Amino acid sequence: MAGLLPPVVATLIADTKEYTAKMTEAQAKMTEFGAASESSAGMFGLSASTIAIGAVGVATAVGVYAVESAYKFQDGLEKIKNQAGLTTLQMEELGKSIRNISVTTGVSTSELETAALTVEQAGIHGAAATKLLTDAAKAAVITNASVADTTKAIVAAQTLQISKGMEVDKLTGILIAGSKGFVGGLAAEEQMLQGRVGVALANYGLSLKQIIPLGQIFAKVALPTRSIAAFANGLGNLQKSTKDSKGNLTTYAKGLEAVGLSQEKLARDLRVGNIVGVITQLKQAAIETGEPLSVITKAVFGTGGGSASVLVKNLNDLAAAQKNLAGAGAGTLKTGWSNVTTQLGPQIKILQAQVQDLVLSLGQILLPKVLVGVQWANKFITDTKKFFDTHPIVMKAVAEVFKVSFGPLGDVFKTLGWVANHIIPSSTPKSTSPFAGPNSRLVINNKATVRSNSGKW
Repeated sequence: MAGLLPPVVATLIADTKEYTAKMTEAQAKMTEFGAASESSAGMFGLSASTIAIGAVGVATAVGVYAVESAYKFQDGLEKIKNQAGLTTLQMEELGKSIRNISVTTGVSTSELETAALTVEQAGIHGAAATKLLTDAAKAAVITNASVADTTKAIVAAQTLQISKGMEVDKLTGILIAGSKGFVGGLAAEEQMLQGRVGVALANYGLSLKQIIPLGQIFAKVALPTRSIAAFANGLGNLQKSTKDSKGNLTTYAKGLEAVGLSQEKLARDLRVGNIVGVITQLKQAAIETGEPLSVITKAVFGTGGGSASVLVKNLNDLAAAQKNLAGAGAGTLKTGWSNVTTQLGPQIKILQAQVQDLVLSLGQILLPKVLVGVQWANKFITDTKKFFDTHPIVMKAVAEVFKVSFGPLGDVFKTLGWVANHIIPSSTPKSTSPFAGPNSRLVINNKATVRSNSGKW
């Protein structure tokens, strides 16, 4: 459990358990000697003091962790803003959406920021971006994939226009159902859709539900991309006219008839997306004519005949894959999410995200104050460097004096003290520490100098 929680929270829980165990052990020993009350009270007083000191350390650690979390989150948002061309308002709204999605799904904000960049660069903004990210995060949890992969798969399907008119939850549900039979899971499914295979199959009018089963079979036998692309080109041949300008059958159509196939029947199945029907015709022709399967598939698909032969040999799996996708949609996503959130792993992830969100809220409160200090420190260093750059003789003289007086360690503290007391106020009066207030003290050369309300030392 501790490995699943932020280090600060896990440490606090461990310290508390250890303290309770030690107190119980001590109580038993004191009872045995007949002095439980007095000794336990004394021990409690000592432990309370120790705990008080420890609490300060824990509070400091929480503060540091919170500031670091807030900085990383803000830095991620600003990178999205710069790379996707968002306005400051759009960036802030996106940040709110990412945090809400994180506490709902248990996916970390850093993962969601990576996915959000893909969405924003695809030109999807506002409520549509939030919806897509939410569904992608849920799909990532259901399929045990990265939210980056699920997001890319959704965007790829939309870009290829193989999911026309589909709401994003329906599209996501189809991807979830399809990934279950995909060797390599949703990540492999996404690569297929984004690569040459998805493009080639989409070019011939196939939809998402028709492309995924083909991709499943091709991934199963690890067919090279060039073979699948050749198969897709063969599908394009079926869509060509069956007759020439004189009304006679084309050479291609005659070649199909010679092996017991009809271009018109094959094209009819293709038009309605019935790839199983197309492959079934190839298998029947091979049985009825006695021709080798390779001869028949080559007549239809040319150099892509080998890929077609693979589909014929795996016709039952292809038919089952297409049937499984027939009812896939928004309900698949809803049911899958409902089921997965009853499991311990996702519940712990959601709890962890909720704790992280609290820490992030604290960090966003503290971060501006830290930035003030950082800005002052940067200005202090810049002003000091500027002075010494323009007064190299002074720099050399100061370094020599302090080197003789204090040695290596004294160089640092003595120089900083001398600069703060003599150079900075006169050369850059505006470089005032944000932590210095009226009547504050500055120790230089082991002497305390008090600044009055007028600002003078």
